[in-house]
Amino acid sequence: MALQITTFSNKDQKIKAVIFGDSGTGKTSFAGTAARKYKTLFISAEGWLASIRKWQKNPWSGKVNEDNLNVLQLTQVDQIRELRQKGVLNKLTQDYDVIVIDSLTEISDSIKRSFKEGKKSVTLQDWGVIADEIKDFVIQCRDLNKHVLVICHEHVEKDGDTVVKYMPFVDGSFKQKIPYFFDVVGRIIKSPGGQRRIEINESEKAPVKSRFECINDTTDFDFSTWIDLVLDDADTEEEQVLETLDTNQDYQDALTASGFTNLDSAKKIYIYLSSVLYDAEEVTKMKTDLQASPKFSDSEKKAAVLFIDKLIEWQQ
Repeated sequence: MALQITTFSNKDQKIKAVIFGDSGTGKTSFAGTAARKYKTLFISAEGWLASIRKWQKNPWSGKVNEDNLNVLQLTQVDQIRELRQKGVLNKLTQDYDVIVIDSLTEISDSIKRSFKEGKKSVTLQDWGVIADEIKDFVIQCRDLNKHVLVICHEHVEKDGDTVVKYMPFVDGSFKQKIPYFFDVVGRIIKSPGGQRRIEINESEKAPVKSRFECINDTTDFDFSTWIDLVLDDADTEEEQVLETLDTNQDYQDALTASGFTNLDSAKKIYIYLSSVLYDAEEVTKMKTDLQASPKFSDSEKKAAVLFIDKLIEWQQ
């Protein structure tokens, strides 16, 4: 599919997050708060549909629009593998704003069990294939043009009686790699008094993080609020960038040197390149699509490519 150059707006900014925690800490409850405002699809391998209705009655869960909440129940590993087939996941999720995977722990366990059938144990070679299947599923979910929230159970690593680390619980070595695939990783903690919070700021004992300044340890226990904050932040960032272009010397010099006079497209190119941090692969895709676009004349295409090259040159 051809890359389209658009302004970086709230429609483009999506949260890709993982939350993990002990049983009963409210992982599903937190995910379900997305349905307060956004059309949400739970892809569930947990087999607990009744608990969603129970959760909705909790006084702290807030009002949820039930019309916004649908569930795709996965009961067999073949269904998980069907989701990985080309185009299936995109088609099933096209009408939703938020996709919740509940849980990656159970999905990974289902994949592992399928390799263990008829065997005493899983072989070393099997573990490699299992890790690849889990990774492929995670990447396909993450790369949906949706807000994506992946739920994991918690794995506690100990040295004797001392807790060394809390990790998302996924079979095999892939659990060590999960944080690298997402923008936000949070650990849900429930106090003895029943209060829930999500640990997101840096921790020595958990691989928590947030690439969004607006999401941190003090952010509400409400995924719809997270989405609102990120969308508002994206709009603010775009406005700030656009306000500086008239006085941005590198931008102005690139326009002059390239002779590119389509100012509206120039702004879109600049904002897009900034959003992808001038990634070489994305730059190549952009140039290829510009060359194939019927919207520009040959001379405009040449000037646009030179404009991109000048921006990159002055960013280095």
